[in-house]
Amino acid sequence: MKLIFSLLKDSLGLSIVAVGAGIVAGIGNTLLLGFVNNGLAHRSTDLMGQMILSFIIVCLVVAGSRFLSQDLMARFAQRNLRDLRMKLGRRVLSSPLRAQEEIGANRILAVFTEDVPAIASAVNAIPAICTNLVIVIGCLIYLGMISGKLLLGVIGFIIFGIVTCQLPIAKAMRYMNNVRETNDVLLKQLKAMTEGSKELKIHRERREAFLSKLFSSTTRSLQQNNVITSSIFNAVNSWAQTLIFVLMGLIVFVPYAWTRLEPLQLTAYILILLFMIGPLLIVMGSIPAFGRAKVALAKLAELDLSLDKFPAEAEADNSPATPLHDLTLSHVKHSYGDGDNNFVLGPIDLNLRAGELVFLTGGNGSGKTTLAKVLTGLYVPEAGELSFNGQPLTDKNRDSFRQNFSTVFSDGFIFETLLGLDKPELDQEAQDYLAQFQIDHKVQVKDGVLSTIDLSQGQRKRLALLTAYLENRPVYVFDEWAADQDPQFREVFYYQLLPGLIAKGKTVIVISHDDRYYHVADRIISLDYGKIIRDEYAGSPRISSELALAV
Repeated sequence: MKLIFSLLKDSLGLSIVAVGAGIVAGIGNTLLLGFVNNGLAHRSTDLMGQMILSFIIVCLVVAGSRFLSQDLMARFAQRNLRDLRMKLGRRVLSSPLRAQEEIGANRILAVFTEDVPAIASAVNAIPAICTNLVIVIGCLIYLGMISGKLLLGVIGFIIFGIVTCQLPIAKAMRYMNNVRETNDVLLKQLKAMTEGSKELKIHRERREAFLSKLFSSTTRSLQQNNVITSSIFNAVNSWAQTLIFVLMGLIVFVPYAWTRLEPLQLTAYILILLFMIGPLLIVMGSIPAFGRAKVALAKLAELDLSLDKFPAEAEADNSPATPLHDLTLSHVKHSYGDGDNNFVLGPIDLNLRAGELVFLTGGNGSGKTTLAKVLTGLYVPEAGELSFNGQPLTDKNRDSFRQNFSTVFSDGFIFETLLGLDKPELDQEAQDYLAQFQIDHKVQVKDGVLSTIDLSQGQRKRLALLTAYLENRPVYVFDEWAADQDPQFREVFYYQLLPGLIAKGKTVIVISHDDRYYHVADRIISLDYGKIIRDEYAGSPRISSELALAV
């Protein structure tokens, strides 16, 4: 629970006021019980008017302090929910790309959508717990004032109840953990359902197998674990309530087993015990919230440990990118996977110069995309050195180095808003590029927002090209960009767009299988099983830059 206490510490003043107001509400509730008991005992007293006035004042104080406590803590919980999400967001985005890929999107999403709210819910319950604990303590003090010996018996019953509830609560925690683990699986299957909907629709047997064997099993497991968890906590609450009634029965029906009480004292004792049931059940009802928070904290710690396996990237210094003149890889190696799935890129020795049009070629799985991610600083090599303009690439300057690149990867993501591109006439410039890419009839830009991204795969690639062009960075990397284009626009890409970028002084790296266009390149680098097997300059002339610009 260190994280919960750290959240409280971050807003210490607000937390103290919220908890303090909850305690005041609890004390007020206990005082109200005393007023009621005294009113029943002294109906004809001359102080009845004063008691009524005090009762009304305390009622108002209780109502106000309860509202203040709950409202402040709700604001506090929501603010900390946002801060925690922002903190985690920065933590994830500052972690190496390889760490995010190995952890998996479903696990990261589960932390944001389930664990963070669970922690906030537990924090939000603290004032109510404080209020009701104070009520219970006040009631016990009141019972002690009536009969100290009887109070010892009541406390003994409470201790007995707490001890007997520990085992079922521990068992419920195990089922809670099962629920959380199954939720990770559910998110993974939901991703498969949404992203693989076409494949599931077109194959009935596959669809039925997915629903009946995978999805049904997961949802059944969630149902069973949630039901068992709920049943255990319901049983614990029922047991606690039963103990209170057993205690009252012993007091009423076996009075000599405890101590002699006058009928009015006995009535007061039973009234207080009945009053205690509500606060006790509220306190016990908060146990599941703190149980879920405990599981969530364990998941957060697990995510931290997974991220800590990789060297953390240094804080970005926001310094401007140094124009790239040359990029050199010396004995660079990068590996991922385990056992039979282990892949090793390198050792790679390579030098790229500004203004080159370079094609990376090779078979599937040869390491082309991996090399591109190393070149752009997205992957950190385990061995060797990467340097640009003669300076070694380090954690300190890696983020600035990455600002030299505009990339369109085969699995790239398209944002609906042109984020980070605040410039005059952005909409018009974007619309001009959309016309050049022949999708202006499908997409419009207004106030930096794209009208749609629901396009065919080839058109989405052109939309990604729009962002790259608007970024206007020194180096462009295209990963199998032309693979989803029609033959006509494929020629536009190779014979107009690429030479046009070179004419503007850009460096362009293209991952391609289109061997019929290899003559367009200045240089061809081929890979096989993670190693460079060919690195040569193309002999055939490509289209002139002047012609490309004219087109």
